[in-house]
Parts: sequence; C-alpha cells; structure tokens
Amino acid sequence: MPDPHRNLFEGFTALLQSTACPYARLATTRFVPVPYSPKSPDFLIMFRKRQPWLADPGTDALIVAIHFSELGKTIDDHARLFRRLLNLVSDHEIAGNILTPGWQLQIHRTRVFATLFSPLYPARNPRSIQKGTYGYVMLQPEHSFHKLLPRNRLEEHQRVHIKHTIREAFDRSGKPYDALDRQPPTEAQKYVKPLHLGDPMIEWWKY
Repeated sequence: MPDPHRNLFEGFTALLQSTACPYARLATTRFVPVPYSPKSPDFLIMFRKRQPWLADPGTDALIVAIHFSELGKTIDDHARLFRRLLNLVSDHEIAGNILTPGWQLQIHRTRVFATLFSPLYPARNPRSIQKGTYGYVMLQPEHSFHKLLPRNRLEEHQRVHIKHTIREAFDRSGKPYDALDRQPPTEAQKYVKPLHLGDPMIEWWKY
C-alpha cells in the first residue's frame, strides 16, 4: 500500500535548497511524520513523541506539514488554522496582548519562534512554497538563534551585521524581507506574514 505521506516534506526540502539564507542548509531540521489537521487523531500523539527535540540543543527546527486544503484559500483562513495549531501544541489558549515586548511562544517550557510557509504566498515572498501541496509551520527553539548569534561571543554591532547580511542576501535573490522584519518591535507579528510587501500586519492571534 503506498505511503500517503511519502511526499509530505518535498516542498520544505525544496525551500531549503533554494533559500537565500546562508545558514539554512547547515541547520539540523526534524519533522513530525504526519500532517496536522484538526480532524487528525494521530497528529498530537506524534507531535508529543517528538516534542522533546525542541529542548535538544542539537535541534534547530521542528517542521509540521499542513495540507493546502486544510490551510484554506485565504491568508485569513491560514491565520485561523495557524492559531489553532499553536494552541494545541503549546497546550494553552493564546490570548491577551501578545504584542507586548518580550512575549514569546513556549512549548513545554521551551521558548520557540514559529514561522508559516505556504503555497498561497507569491513566488517573491520568502514564505512561499513552490513545490507540492503542503504548507509548513517551522518551530525554531530559541537556542538555535543563540548558536548563530551567541550573545556571549558577539558584540551587538556584530549581531546586527549578521542580520543585515542575511537580509541583503534575500534582497539580492528578489525576495526582500517585509519592513516589519527590518524593525521588529515584537515576535508575534512575524509569525504569519502578509502576502505582499506593505500589506497590513496579519493579527493571527485574534482569529
């Protein structure tokens, strides 16, 4: 019997191979082997078995796949399902003013940055998936950022320079960062990006 999830991560693999980020190919990326669906009885079981990876210093990202039919046809549909997923894996309702400086998603006491990628995004958007029929949520533990930008070994101007270099690489590739990423006051607004540069912030936490 053919594996229904055989091509589950082909879109994300293609993204890693083509991204302008110079560090993506060096990352240790792990995967939840079944896609997320609110109707799936297996997803949370599979996720909990792999949840300890987020606290493992050797893990840079844990990837969750979501079929495009589940994500929906609009960015609002995407935002609604994204919040539902984060509520599930963090085991609490995301509420309140999460735009408060210092707020960050936590999954089992591990601070995590979440990023949505989807075929809905146009090709010039860094969040665009160009292959396959799945979107992805990348859960990136805080220690992964510290490996790249260690506070104990780099001065602030060195950290800023590395970030600037990455953004310049995306600019040269024709997939510029959104302005909200260039001067980010908070974490949450970067989780789900608008479809086009200059579009309003996607307030996914309100859905």
